[in-house]
Amino acid sequence: MITLEVKSAAGASKLNVLIEPAVPAIFTQTGTGAGAASAIQALSGSVVTAGSPAKPGDVISLYLTGLGAAETRDGLQWARSTPKLFLGDVEAQVLYAGRAPGFAGLDQINFIVPADTPRGESTPLRVESAGRVSNAVTMPIL
Repeated sequence: MITLEVKSAAGASKLNVLIEPAVPAIFTQTGTGAGAASAIQALSGSVVTAGSPAKPGDVISLYLTGLGAAETRDGLQWARSTPKLFLGDVEAQVLYAGRAPGFAGLDQINFIVPADTPRGESTPLRVESAGRVSNAVTMPIL
């Protein structure tokens, strides 16, 4: 924890700020942090929705923020702390986690939907990184 102090002509104010290596937060289609995750089919680029659900074996790109520090490998900015991604209680294989190419401040996780993923329009999805858990969102799985 650090103390941040802001001073101006009107006075000064202090605030304690907690600094963490990663605090994942998944973007959602509603923009509220709840509901369906902001995710696309990595190969087709189509948005994952109830009308176009993900299927086991699909490669999905999930969009979020808060993966923490990154390092350059193979021309990409990989997160130093590799996150875990869960659909229900099933851990997915993460293929890439780091900065979304070409978008400052946007992180991306590419993963494969596991064969034993729970099915439904509102399959729970969460990301864990550096001991922190993301907001709880959903993803439709056929």
